[in-house]
Amino acid sequence: METQHIIILSIVVSVILALVIYLTIHYHNRKIVQTHSRLYMQIKQLNLQYGFHQLCSELYFSDQCKSKRGLESFDFDKNMQLIIEKNIPYYQSLLDKIDTNRVLWTEYADKYYALENYTSKDELLAIKLKIPYNIFLRHEKALYSKSMLTAPTRSISFHYHASYTSPAGRNSYSRDKNYSNVDIKRFINKIINQRAEQLRREEERRKKEIEREETRRQKIATAKQNEKKQKELLQREESLSQREKEFQDATKGHIYSAQYTFIVERPAEIDTASTWVKLRRLKQLYDNGEITYAEYENRRKELL
Repeated sequence: METQHIIILSIVVSVILALVIYLTIHYHNRKIVQTHSRLYMQIKQLNLQYGFHQLCSELYFSDQCKSKRGLESFDFDKNMQLIIEKNIPYYQSLLDKIDTNRVLWTEYADKYYALENYTSKDELLAIKLKIPYNIFLRHEKALYSKSMLTAPTRSISFHYHASYTSPAGRNSYSRDKNYSNVDIKRFINKIINQRAEQLRREEERRKKEIEREETRRQKIATAKQNEKKQKELLQREESLSQREKEFQDATKGHIYSAQYTFIVERPAEIDTASTWVKLRRLKQLYDNGEITYAEYENRRKELL
């Protein structure tokens, strides 16, 4: 019985020892391949050149409706657009990162698959490293299949859940709708277009207000100019009236007096028609401001 136990124990120990030796040789060979494989070196250099955005592949939204009818008429698109509108930069950033991941991954994958051409074909290298060539290739291919970077998130699913629970909590109802990143991009473009249209209308309204204000100012300026001109006209009329009065006061008792009548009755001494015309011309010169009152008075006396 003891002999049987010893045999079993010896077998177990031998298996464990063989496994340890195998694993030791296996990892020793793997390390050698990692150090000397041209393919693996190319993989490491390529992996260092690329980095991807870490993103969740799914986002969840929910709303609790106040009534069953409210749940039935729940507008997912409208509410989803309102959610996005509150934080457009965040959702735009998500879409930009998705696009970046998609472009970079395509580029990276094409380059990675092309590296397979660097599989070692030099058997002398394996002999030099004291590793059978087939084992060297096996380790190299294993490294190639395991060293590729994890594919990044290239699309996001947006899940919208709306529900209603009766006041007593006995009945529950729900509706769901899913959106892709393409749908979210459509919402963002719609919001941007709506805001652009709103800004355009506000700009038009502002321009019209400016035009109305400018028109009002022009009307005020024109009114002031007209008022100024009116005042100048009134002043001129007052001045002319004053001169007329001065003229009448100055000629009163001369032209229309009994003395003038006496003069008219003596045509042989004074040419009344000629004198009258000269007096009228003299008055016109005075009214036009071409002569002073003193000049007018002296010349009037000469005529009379």
